[in-house]
Amino acid sequence: MRWVAFNMSTDFKEFKKGAKRTLPIAFSTAIFGLSVGVRAQAAGLTLTELSFMSCLVFASSSQAIAIELWKLPLPIFSIILTTLFVNIRYIPMGGALAHIFNELPKKKVFPSLFIMSNSSWVVTLEQEQFNQLTAQGHSQPHVSLSFFLGSAMTAYLNWCLSSILGYFVGPLIPHPERFGLDFTMTSTFIYIIVGTWRVNRRLAPWFTAAASSVVAARLLPGTLYIVVGALAGCAIAAIFDPTTTKAGGSKPCI
Repeated sequence: MRWVAFNMSTDFKEFKKGAKRTLPIAFSTAIFGLSVGVRAQAAGLTLTELSFMSCLVFASSSQAIAIELWKLPLPIFSIILTTLFVNIRYIPMGGALAHIFNELPKKKVFPSLFIMSNSSWVVTLEQEQFNQLTAQGHSQPHVSLSFFLGSAMTAYLNWCLSSILGYFVGPLIPHPERFGLDFTMTSTFIYIIVGTWRVNRRLAPWFTAAASSVVAARLLPGTLYIVVGALAGCAIAAIFDPTTTKAGGSKPCI
């Protein structure tokens, strides 16, 4: 069993490597976490409610949306539906990392996937594609589970702590948009796009995802444009991926 046996020296080295690779994104995400904490305090959430939301939901975009909708009486159905569409992207994201968890029992797979985020997902895939580009004939291109966990745990702790800290900072920042805090999540995704572009220079999926999202945002309600953009981009990547094998498999589209 490749990952069940824990090699302290090798695995901890990979864990630290994953954590280190996540730090640049973590800084931007922490600013966004502060912003979410500020908005949660302004919306009337208690510290306990925010803490449970950040540590148990652990989904930055959907948390921000839920907080924006957090008005009495609570629009429960709208919150559930919106967050469902925002987070449905985790289905293909988890599938793209399935090979990492192949030899793990489900009781270990589910906790690992629970702490997966945009940051850890893209850092893991970017590292794997880098390994594949630089691997020698005898080298193992796949990223280890320890690398993923190092990245995921860094992102998880960073989000929980920064959003909780933002709750205390809230009274000091009544208008966070004046300081550009509402742009922090956008800047995080820009960083992610630049990082993946260095490894995978294919314009068609990016252009398709962006264009279809813009059109869908004008024609469809709520956050459906996120799903439309993601599916359209992945479809183009799968159709025109030059690495697609004869067996029908292809590398994940990012």
